[in-house]
Amino acid sequence: MNISTGIMKKKSVLLFLLFTLLTISNKIQAQDLESIDLIKYCQHFHFSDKNIAQSAEQEQYLADFFFLLQHVEDDDYKQHAINNLFQEASPYPEAIDFILDESHRYLTDCESPVYNPKLWEFFRRDTRGHVVLDFQYTDEEGRDSTLYTTPLQGDITLFFYNPECEHCMQTIAEYKIREDDSCITDGETIWAIHVGENDILWHNTLPLLPKSWKKIKDRSHLMTRRWYDLEKLPHIVKITANYQVKQAQ
Repeated sequence: MNISTGIMKKKSVLLFLLFTLLTISNKIQAQDLESIDLIKYCQHFHFSDKNIAQSAEQEQYLADFFFLLQHVEDDDYKQHAINNLFQEASPYPEAIDFILDESHRYLTDCESPVYNPKLWEFFRRDTRGHVVLDFQYTDEEGRDSTLYTTPLQGDITLFFYNPECEHCMQTIAEYKIREDDSCITDGETIWAIHVGENDILWHNTLPLLPKSWKKIKDRSHLMTRRWYDLEKLPHIVKITANYQVKQAQ
């Protein structure tokens, strides 16, 4: 199913695109939107293709998906459809990057024909109620693992930081002084996730972290991806043992 007739990237054709989308909108409204099963929309994608981001056809399907979602009033159904898309794409990092990069570009750029920042919030993976994405890491002993393959006994707090970030280190110093401060840790295990590129600096600054924290180094290059909102550090995400976000700041 290809709902729209073409969404191109060049700004010079935006007026044409807007006209096209409006025409399609009328057609869809004339039909029955409920007859389009967005839960199964993921069947249109080739998530195993490592070059999915270069496929004009795959981008078109995703643009159509954005357009259709804007006509869904039931937020639960909308979220279900998006979550299912991510679930099917989850084994393929390139597919996750494709979905997040394109949804951010299409939905947050005010010149986009499907501009909808509220819809973008449904795609973000580290906001309350969503299931966070898996990532690879190396611990301070040099052992490699992932978030999903590490047994969790209960809620944990993911603390993303970079020792080159002054605010990060100030925050860590406050945590270390108040390790037993329940308003911060709430009795949860805290993972300190270094997202910088300087491994030597990471090792040298480990003694500055609270002893009770799990100290790990990101190996999924999260700073170059939209898997977590790392534009401002530190980024703190509290999740359940099922990886569902309880709180993010």
